[in-house]
Amino acid sequence: MQRVGFNPKSAVQLAEFLKRNSHIKVNTIFSHLAAADDPKHDQFTLSQIAEYEEFYSQLTHLIGYKPIKHILNSSGIERFTQYQFDMVRLGVGLYGTSYVDQTKLKPAASLVAPIVQIKHVTDGTIGYGRHGLIDSDKGKTIASIPLGYADGIDRHLGRGKVSFYINGKPAPTIGNICMDMFMLDVTGIDAKAGDMVTIFGEKPNASELADILGTISYEIFTSVSQRVKRVVVD
Repeated sequence: MQRVGFNPKSAVQLAEFLKRNSHIKVNTIFSHLAAADDPKHDQFTLSQIAEYEEFYSQLTHLIGYKPIKHILNSSGIERFTQYQFDMVRLGVGLYGTSYVDQTKLKPAASLVAPIVQIKHVTDGTIGYGRHGLIDSDKGKTIASIPLGYADGIDRHLGRGKVSFYINGKPAPTIGNICMDMFMLDVTGIDAKAGDMVTIFGEKPNASELADILGTISYEIFTSVSQRVKRVVVD
């Protein structure tokens, strides 16, 4: 991936450095698979693993001991089980997300928030920029949710781009996402202040939100800001 690390051809040079600096001990030798989730890159993935194994074998022979050996990420664990070596690195899989077969995993992380206010709006607009204009004579019922783009709710999810679930019913966003709030159209939904809204979890899951935004689920998880309370649920 060319992010950081050593050239596979540098094993001899590294070994000489380690011998000159005997106080430095290597705990682990590893690499990271660039495209383990995509079958069209399997030939490259296998060549990457082979190159890593050759480097590991050469370096350990030269230094005289064998550090921990590992190369598999979450997708690699699912697709290349024969290369588990001494350990594996389960990353996004810990959240119950798979880029290989989502049906085999259940989402283990969710983002929820309570409705703080419900109001019936018959005129005016909703949100910044007047993008929540109501064009119905009957008006709409909206619910305010105490999360915004400062918490990791992407502004591109506003204006009906996505529906979040309240009591099992989908409620589309209405108006722009604000810094600390966003609003949902709960017209016709049995909802009240205190009811919980699922931003991501079982439905929609993080991958579905990522698809809407043209990104990856990793960004959905890591965008949740530190002011959002983390709770471990047994």
